Amino acid sequence: DRSNPYFEYLQIRKKIEEKRKILCYITPQAPQCYAEYVTYTGSYLLDGKPLSKLHIPVIAPPPSLAEPLKELFKQQEAVRGKLRLQHSIEREKLIVSCEQEILRVHCRAARTIANQAVPFSACTMLLDSEVYNMPLENQGDENKSVRDRFNARQFISWLQDVDDKYDRMK
Repeated sequence: DRSNPYFEYLQIRKKIEEKRKILCYITPQAPQCYAEYVTYTGSYLLDGKPLSKLHIPVIAPPPSLAEPLKELFKQQEAVRGKLRLQHSIEREKLIVSCEQEILRVHCRAARTIANQAVPFSACTMLLDSEVYNMPLENQGDENKSVRDRFNARQFISWLQDVDDKYDRMK
C-alpha cells in the first residue's frame, strides 16, 4: 500500500531541506606558503600565450658551424624550443594539479573539524535535486561525529598521501 506520490515527494523535499540547513560555508585555513603557489600567483605558462614563449631560452648556433649546418641547427633549435615549452607546460600542469589536491585536503580537514561530511557546494545542491526516493535513515551515524576520528596525524597522513601520489607521477 503506497501513499500519495505527491505527499512522498513533499516528504523527500522536506528531508533534503533539513539536510541543507545543516550545511554551512566553511573557509579552510590556507596552506603554508600559499602566496607562492602557482595557482595563486598565476605565473604558470599557457600554450598560445605570447609571454609563455619568453621564458624558454633559444640558443644561437655556434659561430664555427658552416652555413648549411647553422640553418639545420636553427631548425632543430626551433623544435627543441617547442619541446622545452611543452615540458614546462606539463611540469606546471603537474604543479597546479598537486596544489589543487593540497587545497582539497585542507578543505576536507576544515569540513571534518566542522563535522560536515559533504561540502556546501553547487554540486551538492544539484545532487540533492536529483533525489526521488526517501533517503535511508542512518540510526547510528547521526550520533557519531566525523570529528571524533580526525586529528593532526590524520591530516598529515592525507598530505603525505598527496605527496606520495605526485612523487610517483614525476
